[in-house]
Amino acid sequence: MKTDEDAKMISISASLKPLIITIAACSSLYLTFLGLLTIRYLQDHVIYLHRVTLTWFQDVNVPEQWGFLRNQVTPFYLITPDGETLHTWHILPLETYRRNEKALRDEPTGLCQDIKERLAFKLLRDNPSSQLVIYLHGAAGTLGSGWRPQSYRAISAAAQNVHILAIDYRGFGSSTGWPSEAGLLTDALTLADFAMKMAGIRPERIVVFGQSLGTGVSIALAHHLAIQVPPILFAGMVLVAPFANVELLTQTYSVAGTIPLLSPVAKIPHALAFLNER
Repeated sequence: MKTDEDAKMISISASLKPLIITIAACSSLYLTFLGLLTIRYLQDHVIYLHRVTLTWFQDVNVPEQWGFLRNQVTPFYLITPDGETLHTWHILPLETYRRNEKALRDEPTGLCQDIKERLAFKLLRDNPSSQLVIYLHGAAGTLGSGWRPQSYRAISAAAQNVHILAIDYRGFGSSTGWPSEAGLLTDALTLADFAMKMAGIRPERIVVFGQSLGTGVSIALAHHLAIQVPPILFAGMVLVAPFANVELLTQTYSVAGTIPLLSPVAKIPHALAFLNER
């Protein structure tokens, strides 16, 4: 015969069964997800979030919708050495815009087909005291997403004669291609070459600004140019939310800043090392 204690144990087991099933299902889904992350295609989506544009219903060739003055921003395309097309913004400093407002407002708005013919570019190229910020944004979105436009506006308003060049990396926004570590470095080098060679801005008049993912790109860009002969050295670098190395990044990385992706695995060093090698 079943005792009261046996009946109590059966009751507890029955009540715990849904919880055990839920934990097992979640664990199975998580392990499946980790297995999928060994596939390069899915890794790229999680790391770069480049398909999460955050500007789905906005035209990034109309910067005025983010509070810029008419033609304060010139959207145009750069072509990389490997044939990708990068969507780019040139943001004028506010004081420079004020001094040339009438001529700037008389030019057509929207995507520029030949940046060299635009007054904004000439104001950058022809002024020997012009300074430049190369802006390399983080994962997800476009150069018009989140607080990025506010950041450009703050720099353009606070610093006299400081122009900004910002790009969407390959695979982001309307830029062509697919993101990769080597590809993002190529994109940054393309922007730096445009600034130094086409616009004639010497490196000592350039500061690189990187945010999150862009901090890694910024450091790779600065390192690549610093080891050239002769070395090319920028005036400075600003890193916002940088990471020390890939191993530490994977331990603390959260998808969209909210879902701690590999925190549970980080407690098992060998498992984390295995995933970092994939």
